[in-house]
Amino acid sequence: MVGPISSPRGGDTTCWQCGAPASAACAYSLLLVANARWGLSGLGYLVKRGEWQDEVRIRVPRCSECRVRSRVAVAMTFVSAIVGAIVTPFVWSRFWPDVDALSGLHTGGSGLRGAAPGIGLVLGFVVGLLGMALQGRILGLQPLTTYPYVIRLRQQGWHFPASSGD
Repeated sequence: MVGPISSPRGGDTTCWQCGAPASAACAYSLLLVANARWGLSGLGYLVKRGEWQDEVRIRVPRCSECRVRSRVAVAMTFVSAIVGAIVTPFVWSRFWPDVDALSGLHTGGSGLRGAAPGIGLVLGFVVGLLGMALQGRILGLQPLTTYPYVIRLRQQGWHFPASSGD
C-alpha cells in the first residue's frame, strides 16, 4: 500500500506541534481502530485488517524538543498524582481533623480520611493533566490529535482504541 500522505503543514519534515524541523526518529505513532465490517480506507496509510477490528497507524511528524517536552509532561503528570496521594492526607488532617462523614469507605484508615490518598491521587492526576494542557496552550503547540489526517480518518469512522467509538 502507499506510504503516508504528507502533512499539509509542510510535509513530513515539519513538526506538527511547533513547526520546527521534524526528525523521523521522533515521529509519534498514533493508533486508530475501526470495526472490520466497515472496511474503511486508510487514506493512503497502511491498514492492518483484523477479524474484528482494523487498525491504522499514523506517524505524526515531531521534532526532538516536542518529544522530550511530551515525555516530561507525562512524567510530571504522574509525579503530581503521587504527590497528591502523599500530601492530601496531611492537608486533610490539618484542616478537617474531625471529618469522617463517609464511614463506609475503608481504605486503610477510618472514614473519609482513609480515602484521602485515593482522592489526592485523582486530584493530583487531574491537576497534572490540566498543567500539561495549559503548557501546550501557552507554548502554542498543536495537539497530536489535530493532525489533519487523524481528523479525516476520525470523520470516516476510525476512533481511538478503548474509546466508545464516538
